[in-house]
Amino acid sequence: MMDVSVSGTVLDQAGDPIPGVTISVAGAGIGTATDLDGKYTISVPEGSTLVFSFIGFESQRILVGDQSIINVTLNEDISSLDEVVVVGYSARRQSELSSSVAIVGEKDLKNGVISNNLGTMLQGKVAGLTVSNTEGRPGSATNIVIRGVGSIGAGYGPLYVVDGVIGGSANPMDIASITVLKDAAATGLYGSRAANGVIIITTKKGKSGETKVSYSGSAGISQFRNGNLEMMNSAELYDRQEQGFRNFYDAQVSAGVPVYTNQTFDQYLGNVLPSSLLASDTDWQSLLTRTGHVNQHQLSVSGGSEKTTFYISGNYYNELGTVLGTEYQNMDLRANLKHQISDRVTLQTRINAGANRAPNEPLEGQEGTMTQLYNNLPWDPAFEADGTTPYNPLEAGNTWIGNAKSNYFYNKDHQSDITKNMRFGIDLQLDVDITDWMRFSTTNRVGLAGTDWTQLLDKDHQLASFENGRVSQTYTYDQSFLTSNLLNLEHRIGDHSFAGILGQEYNYLTSSFTGAVGMDLAGDLSALSAAGSPKSVAGNSTETGFSSYFGQVDYNYQGKYFLVSSVRRDASSRFGANNRWATFYSVGASWNVNRENFLKDATWIDLLKIRTSYGTTGNANIAPYLSLGTYSFTSNSTYNGLSGARPARRENPDLTWEMAYTTNLGLEFSMFNRINIEVDYYNRVNKNLLQNVPLSASSGFASQQRNVGSVRNRGLDVSITTVNLDGAIRWETNFNVNINKNKVLALNQGEDIASGQMRIREGLPMRYFYMKEWAGADPQTGDPLWVRWEDAEGNLIHGADKTEPATISTTNTYNAASNLFVSSAYPDFTGGIRNDLFYKNFSLSVLANYAVGQSIYFSHRERIDSDNNSTNQNQMKLQGDWVRWENPGDIATHPRLLSGGSASNGTSSRYLEDASYFRIQNVRLDYAFPEKVYKFSGLRIYLSMDNLAVFTKFSGGDPDVNMENPVIAQSANSARFSPTRKILLGVSFDL
Repeated sequence: MMDVSVSGTVLDQAGDPIPGVTISVAGAGIGTATDLDGKYTISVPEGSTLVFSFIGFESQRILVGDQSIINVTLNEDISSLDEVVVVGYSARRQSELSSSVAIVGEKDLKNGVISNNLGTMLQGKVAGLTVSNTEGRPGSATNIVIRGVGSIGAGYGPLYVVDGVIGGSANPMDIASITVLKDAAATGLYGSRAANGVIIITTKKGKSGETKVSYSGSAGISQFRNGNLEMMNSAELYDRQEQGFRNFYDAQVSAGVPVYTNQTFDQYLGNVLPSSLLASDTDWQSLLTRTGHVNQHQLSVSGGSEKTTFYISGNYYNELGTVLGTEYQNMDLRANLKHQISDRVTLQTRINAGANRAPNEPLEGQEGTMTQLYNNLPWDPAFEADGTTPYNPLEAGNTWIGNAKSNYFYNKDHQSDITKNMRFGIDLQLDVDITDWMRFSTTNRVGLAGTDWTQLLDKDHQLASFENGRVSQTYTYDQSFLTSNLLNLEHRIGDHSFAGILGQEYNYLTSSFTGAVGMDLAGDLSALSAAGSPKSVAGNSTETGFSSYFGQVDYNYQGKYFLVSSVRRDASSRFGANNRWATFYSVGASWNVNRENFLKDATWIDLLKIRTSYGTTGNANIAPYLSLGTYSFTSNSTYNGLSGARPARRENPDLTWEMAYTTNLGLEFSMFNRINIEVDYYNRVNKNLLQNVPLSASSGFASQQRNVGSVRNRGLDVSITTVNLDGAIRWETNFNVNINKNKVLALNQGEDIASGQMRIREGLPMRYFYMKEWAGADPQTGDPLWVRWEDAEGNLIHGADKTEPATISTTNTYNAASNLFVSSAYPDFTGGIRNDLFYKNFSLSVLANYAVGQSIYFSHRERIDSDNNSTNQNQMKLQGDWVRWENPGDIATHPRLLSGGSASNGTSSRYLEDASYFRIQNVRLDYAFPEKVYKFSGLRIYLSMDNLAVFTKFSGGDPDVNMENPVIAQSANSARFSPTRKILLGVSFDL
């Protein structure tokens, strides 16, 4: 009997190729599997029957006969929970994985907050993926952390991989799926830069067949949210300050101070707080906020022939912020093309281009717009008496009581501050099927990015009046090149399946910066040539290179037992000459217990899987040249008018990779086709931390970059998906939670690291607040109290002294109180929950996220909740459970009002708040038209509401701050711009 060669493609019902489908000959030990494009080739005896099987789809049996090409479309098996996952330069069925991964499909990604920011759209959807610092400023970035931060001086953000290649970008509307890799077995092949986890983005592709034009868009309004924070009006502030001045006056009279005993209180009050102030009641919050709007639109064209497919899309996003002067515009263009040159050779081209534009806030500190919104006094006018001319606080003869002499309405006519970003990337990928079990792929990417910042402050602006106007311009230009070359091997021998990857990569990045500042402007011209005098010029350029070699082996026996192992060898120019190369490795194993014979009668078990992994990954997220001894060219180094240089950094030729050692143990359990539970325990220890270490003054340098220290993150990821109802009404729930415990294991010589209001110490979480501990108000006097530690001799000691106190007491003198380790900033646990209900053509989705146990230092309260110590700034109203001390015996949260002479508003745990919250992040109601409407197919309309409600005791606008820097101050960039409430209408359809 002769063998015949059969080839073809296996597709799903949507026409997408299915990689990893098993094709076997019935009754014989012959088999193969489809590649990433769903293609296969197999030699079989004449008269054979081919069996096509893939978990998640119904198996098919096809008699070969005289056919040489057999294309198959597999129907989805509704009862199965398996799906294909893109991981580490390959794709695997979820049941075959020995690693901890999470998948967010296109539908789940878009079903939630409508945004142009990927982090915001992922928040609350993946266990162990913590997204914080979501805010209302259009275009703002989020903070994304996978399973805790393990770095002190290096970057802690995840590695992004777009369409199989490290780096790149994609508009969320062009994303087909996202895979979050969390453990060493999953991140192993990206080991050199995967210590912080990996986010793999797969963009949409075209499908052969009829050309399809698709549109998706939404538009609506956004509303400013102030949370629990309410500011006082004119009368409320006057009454409060009057009481504070009365208490101060009475104290001075009791002390017999002549200047006070010689005048009545009314006389004194008339001088410091005249009643004429009540004639003005400027509502700065109403004036500086507005109803914003959001527009998001995508138009795509996709299709192709049997050999050539294409996907082309354009995206536009425009958001007008709810605070005046805030706006964001973004445009993206993507083209994904694929052409089958021959039966064995395929060429793919991916092009991604984009640009965005946003205004900035030129003023810092109290002068910034967001701070004016809270700090500016209701007694200071925004406009002149005519109601239209902006009031100039700095003009001679004008009265302005507030500490920050800044009025947005005046400033905006004298300033312009714009940042523009542009980006372009192109991938060329060539795939060659050398044999039916060996495939070579080479992908080459070129990326370009540029930033243009221009700031114009005319001669009447408060920052540039002494310079007769100022113009500043900077240009940043980045280039990158990456080549990734892979040899994929797959072979099956009976019940044994083998797969392997051999790879080589090279990545080159360069960045250049040029900036200049000019003064003495001619009118309102913004070109540097319009400046009459130069002020400064600056520029630099950097280069970085990475070189990598790696390999991976996968083994599968009967779909029950799986092993995976990888090794990667990397070098980076960022490290010292003695230690540029490092080796990373991982190993993982899993067991599909439900496929064992002893469970064959347990038909209610859909999946029971145990997996474990261990491995190492690296972190190179530091600036270039930190290992080198460098020189600085500055104005301080010039000599006799000539350029000069001085030593700026001490070399460290031994600087090397930061290493993470990760262990993971996971369990997956699915039953009754309705309940899916996934639990992962992990332990990650980061060693050889990259950080600046202080040097002695005798060295001539302040610090040196070294590898020193260790941090551990240990925790639990839990994800539960259930089908609660499955009849006329279908109700699905997805719940996830992450419990992470962070601990600093070692520091340089055991010495603490001071970090603002926090301090890093061995044995504590990395973000731990260190300040004076608030002890409340003295019930008898109303004085503020703080905790004081003393040693056996009665001397003041602090937490940093590492000495146990002999006596713990309280004091009403701020400087006599101890600085202590007060509280961890990190939450006890975070997560999300989503409920989806379906009835006929309607669907309702409710997405919520939460954080419990986190702390925020609300530094801004030092000014706006100051017990009248800051009389030139507006004050917040007392919260519902806050009490002000008034009479002896009062048990109060706030000390007595005293205008001057008190330090009650000094930095202390008084302003350290429990920022636990539960947020209804998105509610969305959809209606899908069952039939074609006119020329529109797949027509769907929806109503979406973002940030519907937040349940929290936090006194500020919103508690979802950056968990790695949970301090809300009064500067322009840290005053909290709460996430806005959005109400949008959307529509999508195909033509």
